[in-house]
Amino acid sequence: MEKKLFVGNLSAETTEASLRALFAEAGEVVTVTLIRDTASGLPRGFIEMGTEAEAEAAMRKFAGYPQAGRQMFIGEYR
Repeated sequence: MEKKLFVGNLSAETTEASLRALFAEAGEVVTVTLIRDTASGLPRGFIEMGTEAEAEAAMRKFAGYPQAGRQMFIGEYR
């Protein structure tokens, strides 16, 4: 069963391709969607992992992950 994650506190240079490549280290990435905050212009996104186990692995591996001077925030999207 696929599992969706919310990813925030990303750098302005973050792209869907860069997030897909990074999260692929934790398992199958089904979809990546980036949106821009209207106030700050910074991206945040949603990543759908192939299984719940892969989503858990991604949360453990990338919570607080340094990305271009920012610490990535990851949470389960419900």
